[in-house]
Amino acid sequence: MTAAVMTSGRRMMFLVTGLLALPFIVAFGLYWFEWRPAKLANHGELIQPPQALPETGLSLVDGRPLPTAELRRKWTLVMVAPSPCASACLQDLHQIRQVQVALNKEMVRLRRVLLGSSVADLRTDPALAEIQRSYPDLIIAAPLPMKPA
Repeated sequence: MTAAVMTSGRRMMFLVTGLLALPFIVAFGLYWFEWRPAKLANHGELIQPPQALPETGLSLVDGRPLPTAELRRKWTLVMVAPSPCASACLQDLHQIRQVQVALNKEMVRLRRVLLGSSVADLRTDPALAEIQRSYPDLIIAAPLPMKPA
């Protein structure tokens, strides 16, 4: 082999090695300088301070009771519904459905709950039929009415 061929081979080896190492070097640099993409943001907010659901439970939109104990042992994603549920609300429902689908094999561990202010408000919501048709596994509930003491 001639010196020119060996130099060309070495140059090619260094080029391939450099191209393979480049993503790791860039990733390390981004990590080292703590760069984060600007679009990385959560769209929801945690309720502060946390509030416990009433032990008496909730009421489903059809009037059946939903005990709080039934919501334990599963991941529960609760969306508080404005009254009435307009297009932004329907879009949020679609997004939380996409979150569940994104969990892939773990999606069966997540339960989605649409929490209204009262069963009466939920029943009179014009979007209720569309919500129930589009999201049959969505739990639609509201707090039980307070009983006078």
